[in-house]
Amino acid sequence: MTHRTWKKNDPAIDRLFASFKELFGLGCTEFRPPNKPVKGWCDGNKGVQWNIAHWTDIAEIHLGVNLEGISYSSWPIATFILAELENPCIEMIKSQLKHLERVIVRFCRDAWRYSVRENIKEMYLGGRDIPILEVTPKLWVSLLKDALDCLDKEKGYRGRNIQSVTLVKGNRRTDMEVSPHLTIYTPILPGDNLENGKSLLEPVRDWIAGIIHN
Repeated sequence: MTHRTWKKNDPAIDRLFASFKELFGLGCTEFRPPNKPVKGWCDGNKGVQWNIAHWTDIAEIHLGVNLEGISYSSWPIATFILAELENPCIEMIKSQLKHLERVIVRFCRDAWRYSVRENIKEMYLGGRDIPILEVTPKLWVSLLKDALDCLDKEKGYRGRNIQSVTLVKGNRRTDMEVSPHLTIYTPILPGDNLENGKSLLEPVRDWIAGIIHN
């Protein structure tokens, strides 16, 4: 898929953020990590979320369905991973998507220093963002197993694990708490309608929500 990038300080970005808040309601919250080239908004749900992210380093905006490795009430990401390992549904979801070529899977390893995510070389499970067209059942199970390993088996996977990771800054190996983080997103191009992106990803959101709220 060819991406048209966003110009720096384009006023249309603020308008797009405003459209996101109108579309997803008063619970929307802003995020701007101190050590990552991204800013945006999420809908504020404790579990599967909608988010919009402006990645300033690559001049792209992504609308995504997001499930973080956070405890919330019962570590919903653990519920999702375990359910998918038992009964993988990636092919079913792919069959429900109208434009597979526009959908990207990002499964990450978040490394935590207190409440801050550090930049690590092992961030991407699978090594990169992966177009969903390339996510076979075998690859999906491999990603899920790597994600599960980011959770503490001794706690029934309801907590962070500790792994040896490599900090980008200084290229230093260290043991850190880690957790998995899933985002399935579509790039929003200049001139795109945000509601079209939401419609495209709604089967993904319904799939994840259906598992964690079952």
